[in-house]
Amino acid sequence: MTAAILAVIVAALAIVLATRGESARDRQSDVKNTSEKFAIALSTYDYRHLDRDLAKVRGMGIGNFRYQYEDVLGANSFTKALKDNQAVATAKVKSGPFVVALAKHDARTFTVVSQTIKGNSAPQGQTRTVRVETILVRTPAGWRIDWVQIS
Repeated sequence: MTAAILAVIVAALAIVLATRGESARDRQSDVKNTSEKFAIALSTYDYRHLDRDLAKVRGMGIGNFRYQYEDVLGANSFTKALKDNQAVATAKVKSGPFVVALAKHDARTFTVVSQTIKGNSAPQGQTRTVRVETILVRTPAGWRIDWVQIS
């Protein structure tokens, strides 16, 4: 009898835990993880596999970001310039990501990365600090980027 009562209590607790949803701490962790991956992916590319690199970034976005990104790529003129310059960019997180706002279905972050770009126009490489600000939305497939601003 005691075992049956204990089994019912354990089952009820499991149902409560499973249905309560993701905690704010879990959401913040997921948002930070997505923001970091996005900032690095956005700031890293190699002309030898540029289509793959750009597709990775595109796949992390949704809604407004996809329109923004297509506008930046602008009828392949951007990708042509990167390929012609034989550009290779690497990046690492300098600070962040910082969660500025966090709700159940959206968040705002910024991440500061150090990006080094090498190519025909800068064979020794040029390093710059880039601030990647994002608005993320929660989808059934996880957190996705809906808007970005780079400064």
